[in-house]
Amino acid sequence: TEPIDNLYDRVENILDRDQLSILFIQGLEKSLEPYIKPGYGGEGDYYNLDTVPTILSHLNQRRELFRDHFPTLCFVFVLPAFAIKYFIRRAPDFFDWSAGVFKFSVDIGANGFSENVIQPGQDKIKVGSGRTAERGIDYFKQALQRQREIGDRKGEADSLSSLGNAYRSLGQYREAIDYLRQGLQIQHEIGDRYGELASLSSLGGALYCLKQYERSIASYDKAIKISQELELDKAALLSQMLINRGNALKSIGRLEASIKSYEQAIEIEPNSAQALVQCGDALNQLGL
Repeated sequence: TEPIDNLYDRVENILDRDQLSILFIQGLEKSLEPYIKPGYGGEGDYYNLDTVPTILSHLNQRRELFRDHFPTLCFVFVLPAFAIKYFIRRAPDFFDWSAGVFKFSVDIGANGFSENVIQPGQDKIKVGSGRTAERGIDYFKQALQRQREIGDRKGEADSLSSLGNAYRSLGQYREAIDYLRQGLQIQHEIGDRYGELASLSSLGGALYCLKQYERSIASYDKAIKISQELELDKAALLSQMLINRGNALKSIGRLEASIKSYEQAIEIEPNSAQALVQCGDALNQLGL
């Protein structure tokens, strides 16, 4: 594992990013180790430095971009204790948006998360197994309980949505829908528009998998409207939602409406192979 200065671009370049719900990131501490020094004047405060590690400065500065451009992704950073302290002290803006901190044994950390990580310094991305997703569910449930105890409604909504995405990744769509709707209700009540967008998009996908196409279309319609209202600079996300809506429309025979949705996606991303293929299929079904 090699140090990195830019995490955003690595996530942006994951080809199947829109198919992921949870992304575990491991090894980021390697980017902090060169900055470990015995503090000012050798006083022993290893974290009170006059310089911020480049990766932490990057995370602080791009906090909003992570939120706006990856609204459907839940990031889980697997870090040793010293690295968490670095985040708290040297990247407070980024850390302030975290849903929670969980402690677990070294054995669990080494074995449980290795199957679903992006390793800084490597190009290979591994998507986790069901066992990893189930362990993630346990952690999200712990977070949910804690957030309810302290009255953190945004954190509660985030955990509910994360649980929904985890269950969705396991193919347990009814459970996913239940948690996503609970999170969505809170997000609507507290005015968390970004959270609503992410939950509605995930909800549309889960409903589609259960062949509840009308409800799936309604969810995507709401998500697309919010995305346009927020004026997110995220072409891939909007294009994908338009494609997904088109697929649902096509599934109930609304071919002309599906073609319009695909064409909107193509207008945003002209080289989207998925949109072009799906649009061509719908046109073929219409005999055009």
